[in-house]
Amino acid sequence: MIITLLFLINNAALAEEEPVLYFSEESAGNVERFKPILGDHRFNIKVYNITSLFKNDLPSFIRTLYFVKGENEGGEISLFLVGNRKTGLKNYGELEYHGEIFNSAKGWFIRKEDTIIVETQYPFSSATYSVKYLWDRRNVFFIYIGDEVSDYSVGMLEKVDNFLQQGKIKKAAESLWDILYPQHYYNLYEMVIKFLVAGHREALRVYYRERNSQKAVEIMRSSFEPMLNIARDAYIPVFYSKEEFKKSEFSQFIKFNKYVRILNDFGFLLEQAGELKEAVDILSAVLKLSPKRVVAYLNMGDALWKKGNKKKARYYYTVYIKMMKNRKKEKQIPERVKRRTVW
Repeated sequence: MIITLLFLINNAALAEEEPVLYFSEESAGNVERFKPILGDHRFNIKVYNITSLFKNDLPSFIRTLYFVKGENEGGEISLFLVGNRKTGLKNYGELEYHGEIFNSAKGWFIRKEDTIIVETQYPFSSATYSVKYLWDRRNVFFIYIGDEVSDYSVGMLEKVDNFLQQGKIKKAAESLWDILYPQHYYNLYEMVIKFLVAGHREALRVYYRERNSQKAVEIMRSSFEPMLNIARDAYIPVFYSKEEFKKSEFSQFIKFNKYVRILNDFGFLLEQAGELKEAVDILSAVLKLSPKRVVAYLNMGDALWKKGNKKKARYYYTVYIKMMKNRKKEKQIPERVKRRTVW
């Protein structure tokens, strides 16, 4: 039902201008009478009444026009144009067709003036095979013009990648949800990481160039959208040990240290934006994953200080100072940290 609706939407503008007829097979009883005129291709017959495409443009001796798919015992597919005349059914000949498939369940006919387009969708895919014919009214026949294979989801996936490269995370997420059969077009876990990396890059750009921490946080949150393919919530994947991370599907697509850096920076941006509870939660996860990550102690201290828990903040500041001195980087310790640790 979802797929059918989407094609109706995609073809909405077209349907207003040119006749569009979706595949609708004739009943089994009606199909039997076509077998005698199809020669060897009688094994599997699908019959489609396409008269409505032509309105008053059929020769007067044609009552009904049918598009017929015949398949022989070897699986070879052939297409025919059959007219219903006063004297009965007449096979007007076999149509040229180079498609690998003809999906009777998903397809449609389109008429654009004298051009007839037959499109059929590949199973479990948004790829379509399209063949064009020229309507020869005099001889009641479709003359082959050409064919092509196109794939809506591939096009949307390219849009996703382009938007991510441009830092347009929300637009990338919108395009991602337009992809049909997503599991056939990308790895769900890899896509989460692609969004996370792109969102992190854009969030830092916005923060350092525009000094807008709230906007940066919103960008990061937009990058969590693909998680809805895996979990109920659109949130950054959080692990509480290196071993847990390594066992996850995500570890195939991002290195541990890079993941921790993104998680830490998200905690920092949350603290800068005043979202302190969430900042503390994220930074707690960072420190469990990577207890030697020096800057995470500074970020945690700042978040707790702003939250009003100064005693606990001093503990993290003290650890931070000790680690900086051990690395002979005491000159880089911010003055606020020194002031806040003076009792």
